[in-house]
Amino acid sequence: MPRFLPCLCLCFFLLGLGGENALFGQADFPISTVIRIGDAKQLHVLHLDAGDRLLGHVLAIDSATVSFRFREGVEINRFDRETVRYIGLPGEAPPRLSLSLPDSSYNRRGHYLVNVKEPFESLFYFRTAFDTPTRTTYRNWMFAFNEFNHRLSKHVDVGGRTLIPFILGVSLRYHTRLADNLHLAVANDNYFAFAGEPAAAHLIYPVVTLGVPAQHLNYGLGYVLAYDDFNSSQNPFFTLGGSMQFAPRWRMMGNFFYLFNEAAGNALIPQVMFTHLRFRHRFDFGVIPIFDSSFPFIPAFGYSLYF
Repeated sequence: MPRFLPCLCLCFFLLGLGGENALFGQADFPISTVIRIGDAKQLHVLHLDAGDRLLGHVLAIDSATVSFRFREGVEINRFDRETVRYIGLPGEAPPRLSLSLPDSSYNRRGHYLVNVKEPFESLFYFRTAFDTPTRTTYRNWMFAFNEFNHRLSKHVDVGGRTLIPFILGVSLRYHTRLADNLHLAVANDNYFAFAGEPAAAHLIYPVVTLGVPAQHLNYGLGYVLAYDDFNSSQNPFFTLGGSMQFAPRWRMMGNFFYLFNEAAGNALIPQVMFTHLRFRHRFDFGVIPIFDSSFPFIPAFGYSLYF
């Protein structure tokens, strides 16, 4: 089994203007007074009760549904009125009282960061099955591990990783929502080491996430496929984690990774963390308990930038 595998284990979320405001008064959700329904040149933001914020065009509103088309889409999607929470413009702050959005959803000028959903798509070790909040994300763990993640489509994203000084990696993830509180993903993380003898490790695992970004449980089960010039191994692993937001800018999260390896001994790597949000910035800090060691724990910290 490659000697660098423990390091890998360690590194692994109405009608517009004027007289059309009559619709605003009749709607069962607030609508911006500057919205022009059906105007394909005006971008709209559709807020749903589930927390989703969709960017595109509101084409029509009737007694039962809201017709909506994504910015780069052609298909017309219809949402039940009871699931809609607000309709507004990008950069426009929705009513705070009706939405109860955290302060981190607004920038310093009070403008709403529409393209940044709750950035709780990942725990410290593993990502969840939630959507990627923005098109591109940068993450750093403990100065040594760096990752850029890019959203290729609504359901697929790809990432590049480096572990200073000698490990490179690439990740792929497919994710989808099966129900309001049930998300599923399939992930593949690949690492390649270039110190001394070449070696590699591949993690393949499905992920099930129960809940919403602010409060959820995350389960993963898969295999670590590792090899170098002398041997190879296939070891199953299990990961369990969760997150709970307890203040507008704060959440607590935990995660553990358990690797089954009869030859080298099973490995358990737990972690307890806190997350602080500051607009497009996310700060993680906490501890990683160490068993059978003179050090009871080591500090852990990370930083994420959403853009």
